[in-house]
Amino acid sequence: MMRPIRLIVIDDETLMEHLFEGMFWPELKDGTIEIKFFNNPAQAFEYLQQYRCVSAPIQPVVITDINMPEMTGTELIQRLQSQGSDYRFFVISAYDRDYLWRELKDCIIEGYFTKPIDFFSLRNQVLAPALAET
Repeated sequence: MMRPIRLIVIDDETLMEHLFEGMFWPELKDGTIEIKFFNNPAQAFEYLQQYRCVSAPIQPVVITDINMPEMTGTELIQRLQSQGSDYRFFVISAYDRDYLWRELKDCIIEGYFTKPIDFFSLRNQVLAPALAET
């Protein structure tokens, strides 16, 4: 059995919740993955700060959109990483790759996906470390 994963998805498009649930349905069903959705990056930031303080046994994987109201995905990642977060970060965006590289030049991320998202590739990258341990 693979190591449990807590997936934190931050996107102001509410449809994304259903897409992620569908893509990770087998892991949701068997309990190896939990998904928490946020439409507001500021709320996600608060949650991730609190989660980190609890010394939770499951390291979150954070998937965030870039362009959102109140706080961008880039700002969210920079704030968390400046506080020493070792979360795994992935970025999704409607912007092209050149824009993403410029926007994320100071962030440590594991991957980025432009919309429309290749959910098969995203799923494989998210699950790869946990599957390697089995």
